[in-house]
Amino acid sequence: MFIKLSHSFATSLLIYETDVKTVSSLLGHASLEHTQKYVRVVEALKQNAVNRLPEIEL
Repeated sequence: MFIKLSHSFATSLLIYETDVKTVSSLLGHASLEHTQKYVRVVEALKQNAVNRLPEIEL
């Protein structure tokens, strides 16, 4: 349960453009490498949003 909560917390912070160092510190990570997995998730979410643009009807 805690892992899911920390994943949601980190992802939400990054979506709202909190810098990676701050997110890493809040999660208690020893290095930024641990936090990078959340950055990749957010980048994938953004790419999916862009990919959907042609599907949106105006």
